[in-house]
Amino acid sequence: MDYDFTFVVTGATVDDQDAVDALRDTCDALLARAGGTDLLSIAWPGDCAVRAALEAASAAHAAVPRLRVRRLDRDLVGIHEIAERTGRSRQNVAQWAAGARKAQGAPSRPPRAPSGAPRRGCGRRSTAGSRRTASTTGRPVPRARRWRRSTWRWPAGSR
Repeated sequence: MDYDFTFVVTGATVDDQDAVDALRDTCDALLARAGGTDLLSIAWPGDCAVRAALEAASAAHAAVPRLRVRRLDRDLVGIHEIAERTGRSRQNVAQWAAGARKAQGAPSRPPRAPSGAPRRGCGRRSTAGSRRTASTTGRPVPRARRWRRSTWRWPAGSR
């Protein structure tokens, strides 16, 4: 099985054409720079991921002796690869990574109070001051007309 690795390296940069050519020719590796960090992307076959990573680092060091492999890059697996392995879309995996999508089984909203529990603001209102009045005239403001479900019908031909 082939494993893809991205190592953080020092001792060689993308500006060093000899190192770039040696890595490409001997290891089929790519030297890149992202966010001020030198990265080495390489694919290596092996039975075990750890053994393959050690062999890939040794081969890169043999190709360019001044190259030092510091560590694996933190982004071990990309969103595209996770989506491919799990059978999900890239957008779905990106939402999981960003925290915009909750895990399966997590409640979508906070749980509600039991049906018999008292709720704030749902008690009886006092009748004093329940009528609205216009501030200038002191007269009651007419309420908006409400349609009853039983009397309202769709206009003919609109459905």
